[in-house]
Amino acid sequence: MGFYAAGDAVVLPVAGLKFIEDLTMAYAWRYRQQRTLEPLDEYLAMLRWKPESEWPGGAYLDPLEVFGVPPGAWERDASLAELGTSLRNEAWAFVLAHELAHVLYAHPGNSAPAATSQANEAQADAFAMALMESTDTLPLGAFLYFQATLAFYTSRADFPSDDAYARWQREQATHPVNAQRLMAIAQQLQLWARRAADEDRRAVLFDIGDKMEQFATGLKDPAMQ
Repeated sequence: MGFYAAGDAVVLPVAGLKFIEDLTMAYAWRYRQQRTLEPLDEYLAMLRWKPESEWPGGAYLDPLEVFGVPPGAWERDASLAELGTSLRNEAWAFVLAHELAHVLYAHPGNSAPAATSQANEAQADAFAMALMESTDTLPLGAFLYFQATLAFYTSRADFPSDDAYARWQREQATHPVNAQRLMAIAQQLQLWARRAADEDRRAVLFDIGDKMEQFATGLKDPAMQ
């Protein structure tokens, strides 16, 4: 998941792109099968906290295997392939647009002071969202991307106290925490909805924004972290 911009180049590791693809396909399959989606969060928490040696066979399990997606399911089901591909493309589009924003604005990278770096990340998120709105692209896949990053980003659980966590955010964090980023995206979606001419699309945007806002609110809870 080490996506970054360096000078005028954007680096997107293939392993990270493939991980996003597998997660979005697994999500699409479980959604189509009307199965619960909670295992997605459980799997990501296991990646974050369970040592690889304690996994079955001593190795991390593939997302498609974990979620019971039959091999080649998307090849036999065109609608599943369409949903999974749409979610994947939305996630990839957000990541790419975010990193391109760093190039466009000539951001100095994470060597900048914490407050500057976090402001740059927020600006890159806003650029990605504006670009997605201009191309009429729903950011649901981006939401799944942020869920995926929960397995990798620092949270309250990494610190001995609330004060230590707050100090890290003020002095060292290179990115706004996920709750803040998702809340900002949710607010932008509400603006999208108000600008949407189509009533059905307006309802969809409000619905996605509301779900993101609820998720972000939950992420703010130190006990949950």
